[in-house]
Amino acid sequence: AIEYDDIDVILNCAGYVHHGTIMECSQEDWTYSFDLNVKSMFMVIQSFLPQLLAKQNGSIINIASVEALTPGYGLGVYSTSKAAILMLTKNQAKEWGTYGIKVNAICPGLIKTKFSAALWQNEKMLHKLEKSIPSGRMGKPEEMVGLACLLASNAGNYMTGGVYTADGGYMIAG
Repeated sequence: AIEYDDIDVILNCAGYVHHGTIMECSQEDWTYSFDLNVKSMFMVIQSFLPQLLAKQNGSIINIASVEALTPGYGLGVYSTSKAAILMLTKNQAKEWGTYGIKVNAICPGLIKTKFSAALWQNEKMLHKLEKSIPSGRMGKPEEMVGLACLLASNAGNYMTGGVYTADGGYMIAG
């Protein structure tokens, strides 16, 4: 087992997308989605919580998705599991704030990663998606760093229980 003596920040990022409607989802796919997207984050945090409580300090950043904020066709199971992360984040922040632990969530939009390759490798689909985003483009992984650093740093010490989008304006597009 790996031991970590001095944990200050936990950045939780896990994701599995079940493509298809909720009606078409099997119990196995539902369970797998929630185990990977929600339970794994819970378990990581629970593993390190004693160290953060002992220090009376720390930052937990849970990566969700803009899909947690609005239903997307064919992404119902994914959206629902990512929405569960938002409530997990808020409950953790409420419970642990008095212990000096801040907990926040970042909801990225369309970011060019291996995870989203099926979308950006299809030029027709990518063009359609980019037209719907006010910034007119998909995001880059490095564009998530600034927000994560703020939430992890002392500059973000009064920020807890927040849900922050980094989506090129996707959520304001009508």
